[in-house]
Amino acid sequence: MEQLAPLGVFFVAQNLCPKFLTGVVPDSILNFLPLILTALTFFVMKKLSDAQTEAASAALLGKEAPDFEVEDESGKQSLKAFLQKNKKPTVIDFYQNFCPACVPAAKQIEELAGSEKYKDKVNFMLVNLGSLDDAKKYAKERELPGNAWHGHGKPAADYGLKYIPHKVLLDADGKVVKNFSVKLPSDLDDVLEGSKKDS
Repeated sequence: MEQLAPLGVFFVAQNLCPKFLTGVVPDSILNFLPLILTALTFFVMKKLSDAQTEAASAALLGKEAPDFEVEDESGKQSLKAFLQKNKKPTVIDFYQNFCPACVPAAKQIEELAGSEKYKDKVNFMLVNLGSLDDAKKYAKERELPGNAWHGHGKPAADYGLKYIPHKVLLDADGKVVKNFSVKLPSDLDDVLEGSKKDS
């Protein structure tokens, strides 16, 4: 709904500005006023949306990752069950097929998942938000090597997904270390270093 706000402002400004501002504002400004107000509204809405994403992301830090169902070719399971079977730090990358920025992010996940440094120490998950068929199609078209777990899932609203790719970093206990703004591999290295100190 919030994405429609700039369009609404443009429509109102285009219809009302000439009625109320003709003769008050020079025509050269009046002609561009709807576009200026629309751009300003878009900017404000983006800032508000960013603030909401940051607040949702920060609210999860240090808490157990909200559970949701994930599915790959072997079947469905909960994220919680996956994490209990694979007790390691985990990087989750949420993406969709139409997203250009998701391609380099997915390739980086696959590269890290296949590297000697991380492959036995970290779970890497590529979670397609569309469907399992979309995940398979994406992997085939992008020629992903299959180092990371790859499937489909619809995450809980608590993750605050507004933009993709959206990464989540969990520690070995399934607690959220970072949500959305995850820097790889540096944030992951910090988690692994922390695990060494704790053991």
